[in-house]
Amino acid sequence: MGRSVIKKRHNQDARAGAAPYSSTKHALNNLSLVARAEFAPLGIVINLGHSGMTATNFGYNSMHG
Repeated sequence: MGRSVIKKRHNQDARAGAAPYSSTKHALNNLSLVARAEFAPLGIVINLGHSGMTATNFGYNSMHG
């Protein structure tokens, strides 16, 4: 049957200013776990991929606009 892969990196940092990013990551993680349970009876497998870090200016840009 069908497969869906949702990639994320596990992160539990509690840093000032990171609430929007951290809460969105947590929501995606839980959404994928619920989807896994709900779609399993249909033969659809939901996997979580934990990717590594990438070199970007994302952190700096999110804090300094």
